[in-house]
Amino acid sequence: MNTTHFNQAFILINSLYIEDDGTDYFSTMESDPYFYNKIRSRCEAKKEEDYYQAILFFENYLKLNPSHSLSYHYLACTYFKLKQCDKALLYADKAIHINPDCALFYNLKGTINNRTDKSECALYEYNKAISIDPAFSVAYSNRASYYYFNKQFDLAESDIESALLYDPKNEFAYMISCYIDGDKSNYQDALLKLNKLLSIDSKNIYGFQTRAGLNEFLNNYDEAIADYSSYIELSSGFNANGYYDRGMAKFRHYDLAGAIQDLARCMEISPTTVCEYQLMSALEQKTDKSEVEISLYNFYQDMPFTSSAYNGIFDKGLNIEGEERFPLP
Repeated sequence: MNTTHFNQAFILINSLYIEDDGTDYFSTMESDPYFYNKIRSRCEAKKEEDYYQAILFFENYLKLNPSHSLSYHYLACTYFKLKQCDKALLYADKAIHINPDCALFYNLKGTINNRTDKSECALYEYNKAISIDPAFSVAYSNRASYYYFNKQFDLAESDIESALLYDPKNEFAYMISCYIDGDKSNYQDALLKLNKLLSIDSKNIYGFQTRAGLNEFLNNYDEAIADYSSYIELSSGFNANGYYDRGMAKFRHYDLAGAIQDLARCMEISPTTVCEYQLMSALEQKTDKSEVEISLYNFYQDMPFTSSAYNGIFDKGLNIEGEERFPLP
């Protein structure tokens, strides 16, 4: 069986974390049912084109192997990352139909439902995943996020404990725990937990991202910028979210030149990232524009929406979709 297309697709959708070193991921997954709880891949590509190329490889593989459930699962992951949740849900259901005994598939379907505001459906899928695999750390941390956002802190903390029992490096469990501490104004406890995570896993990019957000919230600006920089560096410089976060931190701390540079880089890496409004706001406020900045300003000034519509988002510490970057008191 030629598994080249599957391996190429899998490497592309995880290109932020893994290199093409000849590893046969197909064989590893087929031989190890707990592979998904061990590999530190989260379906994160360096650039959006990688996702589209991966879709072609998965589709080519499925033409010859139409019953391969993992290909449907990773197609669902890919469409989810492209924010095409209807297609993601379609392929997640196909994976479950072929193999209804895989916890991984239900966990992903729960995450998709969570993104589309079907929180009760998400809880059902997380429960199903855990019932199939009681040691599935990621499912516990995802369910903890459901409980957290529904203010059921006791249940969230219980799931965080289980998640870290089965995977002490589960960064999402640490993050949800930090969010709970943030809601309780226990910010120093949150910092200690993030420091512990990064002492365990010094290359955990999401640990740096979350600690950066918390440091920024606490007005530890230098520490925040350093952590955002580590977040970008560990992503080989291709992380659009990292440039967005660091650019917004600089924007909020009046480093307009730095903000413009980072937000422009974010748009270069990921043209569909909606941050032109923030970039335009920084350009509007900067009076001594360079030639490059003038060109950017001229390019974006005819956009259909003006940045003034988003001033409230900046003030509240929210991103463009109105989601909290870190819980506010």
